Amino acid sequence: MEQQLGILLTLELIPQSRRDGYVNEQLDTMGLAKKLKFGRDSDVIGNGVFSEAWDVRRTRNKLVHNPVYRFSIENYNTHRNRVNKAIRAPDKIDQLIQNAV
Repeated sequence: MEQQLGILLTLELIPQSRRDGYVNEQLDTMGLAKKLKFGRDSDVIGNGVFSEAWDVRRTRNKLVHNPVYRFSIENYNTHRNRVNKAIRAPDKIDQLIQNAV
């Protein structure tokens, strides 16, 4: 999803003649959270895509960085909505990329 956002931001915001320059390098150094906020604030992604992708990011961080949370997951049903968002968000970003190309 982070790479998808980088591609989308590049396609939508950076002119073709400048894509190998400094601005594109700055996008490469941004993490997922910054890319999501930048994409939303520059109207490249809407609030719906932002919300779903932000939830995926938050869930990923909890699972990776918080062992207590990881072990508290009882079953799939308790996290069904987050799993559904995790599936939808990258697909929506990919569709935005396809529309920009």
